[in-house]
Amino acid sequence: MMTQEELYTALIYGAEEGGERLLLPEARNRDKWREMPSSPFYKSMLDEVVEAEKQFPPYTPAISFSLYRLYDDTGTRLAYEKAYFHRRQKLSAYAILSLAYGEERHIRALEDIIWAICDEFTWSLPAHLDGKSLVGKNVGSHRYMVELFAAETAFYLAEIASLLKDKLAEAVVHRIAHEVEDRVFSAYAKRAFYWETEGSNWTAVCSGAIGMAAMYLIKDEAKLAAILERTTAGMACFIGGYLDDGACCEGVMYWNYGFGYFVMYAELLKERSGGRMDLMQVEKIRRIALFQQKSYLSRDQVVNFADCIPGYRYSIGLTHRLHRTYAEVEVPSPHYAMRFQDDHCYRWGQIVRSFVWSDPEIGETLREEAFHYFPETQVVVSRSGSGEHKAGFAAKGGHNGEFHNHNDLGHFVFQVNGETLLADLGAGEYTKEYGVTSRYQFIGTTSRGHSVPIVNGTFQSAGPRFSAQVVEAVSTPEQDVFELELANAYDIPELTSMRRRFLFKKKGPISLGITDSFTSLQTINCFVERFVTFQEPTEVEPGRVRIQGSHAHADLTYDAGQLSAECSQDIFSNHLGEHKTVYLIDLTLLQKGKAGKVNIWIETQG
Repeated sequence: MMTQEELYTALIYGAEEGGERLLLPEARNRDKWREMPSSPFYKSMLDEVVEAEKQFPPYTPAISFSLYRLYDDTGTRLAYEKAYFHRRQKLSAYAILSLAYGEERHIRALEDIIWAICDEFTWSLPAHLDGKSLVGKNVGSHRYMVELFAAETAFYLAEIASLLKDKLAEAVVHRIAHEVEDRVFSAYAKRAFYWETEGSNWTAVCSGAIGMAAMYLIKDEAKLAAILERTTAGMACFIGGYLDDGACCEGVMYWNYGFGYFVMYAELLKERSGGRMDLMQVEKIRRIALFQQKSYLSRDQVVNFADCIPGYRYSIGLTHRLHRTYAEVEVPSPHYAMRFQDDHCYRWGQIVRSFVWSDPEIGETLREEAFHYFPETQVVVSRSGSGEHKAGFAAKGGHNGEFHNHNDLGHFVFQVNGETLLADLGAGEYTKEYGVTSRYQFIGTTSRGHSVPIVNGTFQSAGPRFSAQVVEAVSTPEQDVFELELANAYDIPELTSMRRRFLFKKKGPISLGITDSFTSLQTINCFVERFVTFQEPTEVEPGRVRIQGSHAHADLTYDAGQLSAECSQDIFSNHLGEHKTVYLIDLTLLQKGKAGKVNIWIETQG
């Protein structure tokens, strides 16, 4: 942890070396930008921005009060956020086009969208105003709420102003400085925010964005050092929120978000201090940097426990930067890199770094087969097979009080040839109820929507005390074994043991065996094995239920004399608000008792 005095000394040194001109030097290389349109690697990226710009309306629509009030009136977020993030899309697009082409029309359009953003009533989302967006006495304070998107907006504007200061109108540049100082820096100086010590992605994004905006806009090294002491402490808290195995319990999507901000902040701080402050040279940071590559199951499909989506586009600039920093960082295929339209929030920091941190000479290095075990987070991820027959398997323990938590201890994901046959539903639509009031009434967050046992009609409970214990985690070239004790996941005092053992056979016909065994002080009257899929299942014969995908299938095989099968449907509203049909396969133990053991095999065929 650096003191304010140490920061001040380093910043003075950095100022003597060049100050603001040191920041993000790759983006200040005008020759590089001029060459991009003629480079096949970069031209395709620029073309995505050009195509997006063609779809923009000739004016920037106002964000109406009717949209603003929707969250507290109805709980929905999507309509307001669509309008809000459309403005950030225009901001990022016109800034990139101004850097790459420098046409007058791009500069003028960029100035207009900056002006419109500076006119916004609040840079915060209504969902982040503590349920008080419509409370009259609080309205004045909403301008000064510092949360994810207010902090990010400050950073975007500050960095864009620095990179294009010689092209933007002086009034626009000065207004950016005024608005960021008034809305963010002053508000940050006046109070402490809960996210500073939470240790989640909020800690990194808010602290990082404020610190980076300050490095661009604040010229007084003493004032800057005071802010950076606090934001750097926030970053230390963020890293402390990770366990030593480097896994992000929020999933790789939030790893990309939170850790991405940490890396951007660390690199900018190193540049502003003339190289005297380097947060990246810590062993734990290296382990966290390796998390992305350990999350892949196949192609663009990742382990999507918690509020993560299964189809993941990685940030190519961030990944290439980490690859150059740590040789062990593996790079996925460029085919699965994030495109301009893939991030519905249009985060400027990662967009511009996808251009200036990426390297056309870096190709795919992600291994086809791998086994990863995170002992503290209690997650295993395994990729097996090659050619036309591959499989991916992941399972988790942990506890039910994690950030973006789902009640999912003992849950697993299973893929064949890039197709998810046993699924995690992933992130649901973010609403007031989903985020705060009724989170575990949704199928995606309760264990009702996960492939875990239901014991005497009881689902798993939420909270950190409801946890799993790892019994065994072993990998050989032929098979992986992962066994968990899950009794403590259920609020059933008489349940003395609930063991789940996974056996992933990786050679020959790939298969996954699941053995569940339980003991109880009282009779278990109903024990149900639940399996969750987006593919419609078919009972082929007694003892065999088929999950048929587009180009692969898996058969759940079991003892029909021991278990009876039943399939039902439910509706899941995903992160984009799309309604998806979910199929629930229930295998019910026919015999009651104080002890029981069930064996189920998932057999594959490509």
